[in-house]
Amino acid sequence: MVPQALVDRGLTVDFFNLIYQSRPVGATSIRRRRIDAHADFCPWGELMEFKGFARKIFDGSQTRRRLSARPGGAQGLPRQAPEIVVAYLKAVVEAND
Repeated sequence: MVPQALVDRGLTVDFFNLIYQSRPVGATSIRRRRIDAHADFCPWGELMEFKGFARKIFDGSQTRRRLSARPGGAQGLPRQAPEIVVAYLKAVVEAND
């Protein structure tokens, strides 16, 4: 989404350099001005803004593209292998806990 959003706004791909940083590292890099911007899903962007060392400059809804943060899978998977679906859902619940 990030490269497409930048290109949609007239920037060429050689204008920016995308690197991966975990959310905590990205927040620290923003705070220490080591990077110019950090892209992530909620709540990190809001947290950085709340703490006063960053501001939101772009929201994914501006892309007018459908984005999904939910898992997807084959339509027949629940019937064909219900144990996989159950194991996955248990893992999600455990991770959230």
